[in-house]
Amino acid sequence: MQGISQQLWRHLPSQVVKQPLRLLDLVASDIPGMIDHQQQGEPHLVHGVLIEPSQLMHPLAVSLFDFVDGHGGRDAKVNAVYSVDEGVEAVTITLTTSAPQHPAYPILPSEPLAVFFYPEHPPIVVPLRRDFPPSPHSYGLPVEMKTSAEMSLCIDDRPWDDACGDYSGPEIIYRIHRWLDRTATGEINDALQAPDLAFLPSHVTVMISDEIRRHLTQSGCPPYFVSLRATDTAEKFFEALPPEAIADSPGDGMEWVTYVGISLEAKVENAGAMWRAPTLLGHLRQSIAGPGFDLISDVQKRISEMVEKANSELLRLYESQLIIEVNLANLTAERMESFFLLTDRTIGEVGVGLGLLYPPNTDINASYTRRLPSGDIDQERLDGIHLLQANHVRSFDTAAATFLSGRDCSHDDPLALPCLVLGVGSIGSQVITNLVREGAFTELVLVDDDHLAPHNLVRHTLLSSEVGRSKSSSVAEQLVAIRPDLQCRALHGKFGQNTEQDDLISEFAEAELVLDLTASVGASRSLSDHESRGRAISAFFNPMGNAVVVLAEDKARDHDLSALEAIYYGMIVDDERLEDHLQVPNIAMIGGGQCRATTNRMASSDAAILSGVASKHIGSTAAQDEASVLINHIGKNGSMSSIQLSPKGSPIVEVFGDWTARVSIDVIDKLRMCRTTASPNETGGVLLGIVDHGRRSIEVVVGLPAAPDSTGTPNSFERGVHDLREVIDQARQKTMDQIVYIGEWHTHPDGARVDPSPVDNDQLEGLRSAMLGQQRPIVMLIVGAGETNLILGGDDL
Repeated sequence: MQGISQQLWRHLPSQVVKQPLRLLDLVASDIPGMIDHQQQGEPHLVHGVLIEPSQLMHPLAVSLFDFVDGHGGRDAKVNAVYSVDEGVEAVTITLTTSAPQHPAYPILPSEPLAVFFYPEHPPIVVPLRRDFPPSPHSYGLPVEMKTSAEMSLCIDDRPWDDACGDYSGPEIIYRIHRWLDRTATGEINDALQAPDLAFLPSHVTVMISDEIRRHLTQSGCPPYFVSLRATDTAEKFFEALPPEAIADSPGDGMEWVTYVGISLEAKVENAGAMWRAPTLLGHLRQSIAGPGFDLISDVQKRISEMVEKANSELLRLYESQLIIEVNLANLTAERMESFFLLTDRTIGEVGVGLGLLYPPNTDINASYTRRLPSGDIDQERLDGIHLLQANHVRSFDTAAATFLSGRDCSHDDPLALPCLVLGVGSIGSQVITNLVREGAFTELVLVDDDHLAPHNLVRHTLLSSEVGRSKSSSVAEQLVAIRPDLQCRALHGKFGQNTEQDDLISEFAEAELVLDLTASVGASRSLSDHESRGRAISAFFNPMGNAVVVLAEDKARDHDLSALEAIYYGMIVDDERLEDHLQVPNIAMIGGGQCRATTNRMASSDAAILSGVASKHIGSTAAQDEASVLINHIGKNGSMSSIQLSPKGSPIVEVFGDWTARVSIDVIDKLRMCRTTASPNETGGVLLGIVDHGRRSIEVVVGLPAAPDSTGTPNSFERGVHDLREVIDQARQKTMDQIVYIGEWHTHPDGARVDPSPVDNDQLEGLRSAMLGQQRPIVMLIVGAGETNLILGGDDL
């Protein structure tokens, strides 16, 4: 064997399991080589030299003997002490159990056991009773083990390096007691020990994508060829790839060995011990068997099909080796267990053993030839073909990512729809990477006009080797490297009010979800005006770098990003906890000269935590129909606090010329609370909001309560001015001057209409005159008992 086969077979276990796999659905007497485990007789023996307890050398063996001899009492008794090999000792004991009257597994009130002690290895606990039941968390012993027993108890699942410090003689006895008690009561698979598999894991692992696996194991098709490429210097982890996809060489004078695959299915009822997979092809029939199926016959059938379909690839097929995917439907544990078995011989040699082929005729230099009709199976030849078990792991694709991250993915999962991502900077790169690792998206388009700069590395997912490259292109390559089945394209461009890129505009028509991760107010507002797009969700850090904000549109888009921006500013004005939310950040200078470049100072750990919060919220809100605003703050000690609001109803909209004004139901509800508090008198105050001259839009953010010197009666209201300037300035400061004075609001009494009264019209005219210099309409809100009137007035602007 050359190349990969040489590397793989280095890991063939030198230990051979004492008996073939015992599955509880077997009829033992019907299968050669199986053992009748109900037989009674003398207990199993320890093969060693009897020694005096004082001759024990292993510290744990000494500790076990001293504890049982001095404190065992009726619970435990030492029977004998052995030296079984150089540095290996054994202590046999009889242990009294707490078995119930009707145990789940036949654990007896008294059990004979042997504990073997090895240098730098965990103790091995071996039941000496011949009919000890195969049960979960027990496993087969190798032939070299110095005992006639066949199995041992897994009293501790932890790696020995982690567990050794906890061990002493009393601890060994305690853990054996716990194992026997939990097995007898049927509680062996609990939080302490998760359900085990049918087979002990292998030292070799093969990673294979779902796509290659489907090709490799599909029945009735021409053979599909792969090679196994070692992924590390330890040569214990291999990836299955088409031979043409492997560019590197396994070494001088060697070549990658080609494999073809078949898949075998079997149903078993395994509530018993873990065992090693068969190490000889001839033992496949005995070691994995059960009523109604014969795996050797299945192998014969599948290889015969491949030979028939091989056509021009027939010689290549004969020279290839075999991968057998074994899928065990474990009916007892209600799960599917799978692993690979690899042959050390070619398909040609396997075919001869199965009676399908004649061996090559060296006299006339002829290759293998079909044998028609098929001959008998040559059991002796099959017994000479070794099998190597390899653990089977799936490559990291959408399905694996979704399953491992615990996501519930349905056919209408919005995160499985085509998605357009605007901005892959600090937050964008981290959020989109998180979601891709969680199995979100099958099609992505990334848009960013920036190049990676050195200072970006403090919070970006890219590496220093990408400095100077387009962020969108580099992140797209990184995401595909994480999940090769992801379709991801990059566009180097910028989205905003003046976007005219045809390729970018066309992407909106295809995207059913748009993630705005630009941290740009202009991009977010322009996105709100774009009609030909799907639902949008925006996420950004606050300037201080200690909070993340997520604005999620509702499915119907009644609350677009501009409306949610207004609600967000209203939360900042109203909530004392957000006093410093939009304060001027701690700026870092990253470039000098006439045009200085700056960035805010924000720890990478904070960015990672807050990006994780944003990713989580995007994933959860995308699956809901409602809109939401989330503000999540991280404290200096890492503590988290969250403020969330889900807007009610649909905003009220008013149009005046080419201007549009809008107010949310949440703002109106707060004004109606002020009305209730002031009742029976009228009340009112000023309105603050967002004015966007480019988009000709006004968003009402907040209605301030009446100034202290205001006067109201059941039929009139006159707004005061005391401290009003300071309150407005404070609100503007809290929102970084994003909101301004836009008009007035007041209430009408019960039973009155919300149409403007003559007094209201006079006030509106006065406000219009006062606002002439602002080149925008004035807003008036009249709040009644059950109605609200949004009025937008002024000259034609």
